Amino acid sequence: MPAGRAPAAPFVAADPDRPVSPDGRGRWSRRPLALGISIGALLFVVVLVVAFVLATRHDDSADGAASPAEAVSTYLEALATADADGALAVLANPPASALLTREVLARQQAAAPITDIRIIPPATGSGGAGADAGPDVVHAEYRFGDRQADVHYRTLRSGSRWWVADGVVDIALDRGNVIEPTFFGVPLGNAQRLFAFPGPWAWGSQQTFLTARAATAEDYPLGPHAPMSVTLVAGLSVAGEAAVERAVRDYLAFCAQSVQPDASADRRGCRQTLYRAAQPGSVRWTAPSDIAGLLREVSSGDARKVSVAGQIDWPVTYVPTYDGGRPISTVNDEYLYGTVDLGAESPLFTAG
Repeated sequence: MPAGRAPAAPFVAADPDRPVSPDGRGRWSRRPLALGISIGALLFVVVLVVAFVLATRHDDSADGAASPAEAVSTYLEALATADADGALAVLANPPASALLTREVLARQQAAAPITDIRIIPPATGSGGAGADAGPDVVHAEYRFGDRQADVHYRTLRSGSRWWVADGVVDIALDRGNVIEPTFFGVPLGNAQRLFAFPGPWAWGSQQTFLTARAATAEDYPLGPHAPMSVTLVAGLSVAGEAAVERAVRDYLAFCAQSVQPDASADRRGCRQTLYRAAQPGSVRWTAPSDIAGLLREVSSGDARKVSVAGQIDWPVTYVPTYDGGRPISTVNDEYLYGTVDLGAESPLFTAG
């Protein structure tokens, strides 16, 4: 080695997996590292912004209201105009419910509209809270159908916004003997707990021949209300009443074709009997025309079975076995009892 020269660096084979600088000397490039730091900082800023928006969304949201009185006023005005979404927008934690919709609310308002809404200012001299309420309670008066409502609503604050705390009614439902119950036409399925806006309730059934009502008649809630329990009882709809009457009349018309004193002798299932000395085959029955007095009662076990009972008059003419065989006309009193099966393809009356 010549004097004065430093010894050469030993040769090192290049690592194919290691990034090499443009000069090929194996030194790390600083540009990828700087780029990674910049991307990380940007992601951190984005996360901070999203967290801030989530934490403050009530403050910037259109939901809620600026004050307790505004929250209650907005809620009541929304109910009055059947604006279910508007009412839900100022409710604290509204439950999910198929009954809290514009369609159902419109039917409630059609049955009993809310009018003359008035928010009562807090009483003076009570610290701005009213004589019987805290600052988060709002006193409201309004007409609900033909009834007067005088109600106190609780409100809750979240951020700078206010929300109505008790704007829906919690209902525990016992469907009783009702098949496929409905609320204002909305199928309830197997639900045992319902949530609805205050106002009238209209129970029904998806079954064409049936309807429903509450077993105990109660006034509908005008506003906030403690959880309520409702047991339903099935009844006949207009179509059901018509189907039962048609089935009974078809039965009577069939039995009127008998020509025997004991109608069951030639008309199976018929019950009318003439206790007179009549010549066989000489009897002419006329189906009763007045059956309005018959009692109709839906079964408590199966609402599709309807009991029918009551007194009916059978006009009848017969030829006696005496008195020279001159025809005699009379009226035969009978007690009719049986069941109409509304679940059959064609409702049929069967005498019991």
